[in-house]
Amino acid sequence: MELVAPLGPNSPINGRLKMGGGVYHVCYEVPNMQSAIAHLRAQGSLLLSEPRPAVAFGMREIAWLLMETDMLVELLQESVHANHHD
Repeated sequence: MELVAPLGPNSPINGRLKMGGGVYHVCYEVPNMQSAIAHLRAQGSLLLSEPRPAVAFGMREIAWLLMETDMLVELLQESVHANHHD
């Protein structure tokens, strides 16, 4: 869980707060960013930002999509050190 707060009066988070708060977005850690983007786009999601390194995640790539339900989805590239179980 990540708690977010607006950085100023023009922050997009202010609109969510005026509606009483709640879930702002969901984040999925994915093993293959391009495959995950393709899957969500095939389901009708709109790519809002191409993958780019994120300081908050040790420069792992993130991408943002908007689902048909208006839910924001953040994709986070899995760490190269992630453990996989067969």
